[in-house]
Amino acid sequence: MRALSVACFVTAVLLVCIIGPGASGAQQLRYVGAGGCGNIVVYGWTEDHKEALIVRADREQLGLRVGANTVTIKADRKGLDVAVELYENPQPHLPEYYCNDVRLPEWERPSARLTAVSGALRVTLGAPGAVTVEGKPPGVYEATVTLHGVAFQRPDGTRVPPRPPITLKAIVGYVLG
Repeated sequence: MRALSVACFVTAVLLVCIIGPGASGAQQLRYVGAGGCGNIVVYGWTEDHKEALIVRADREQLGLRVGANTVTIKADRKGLDVAVELYENPQPHLPEYYCNDVRLPEWERPSARLTAVSGALRVTLGAPGAVTVEGKPPGVYEATVTLHGVAFQRPDGTRVPPRPPITLKAIVGYVLG
């Protein structure tokens, strides 16, 4: 019986070392909604509003054009930031956080930020003005981002291994005040 208890303890310790502390419920990487703005910012959020994936890709610096584009993700890639932000508590206004230069006092700051350090980003851009969306200015366009084989690094240096592809689609090409 004691050998079984020791084996269970060792297994638990190994899981924490491999997966990382606090991994239960962290990094869900399953998003139920998406939004966007600028040239380009696309973000998604989880159902519980405790996690967001944010893709910031400088269209000019990365040479992104209408149609399909593939960008290699590297830790020091200029013009590209792909990250997951985790929050301790549900954030009811999470969809408003990433295309807004105003941050309300009641909006919690992320408790952790994981940064993409490897993998590929496929960015498919529509032609500006090809879509009209009520409440959005003329010239907006669709952006679909798909992450393939992306590994994220936690603040402590440990890595979240690649998961199946993640795709987010949003209207971009405008900036809010």
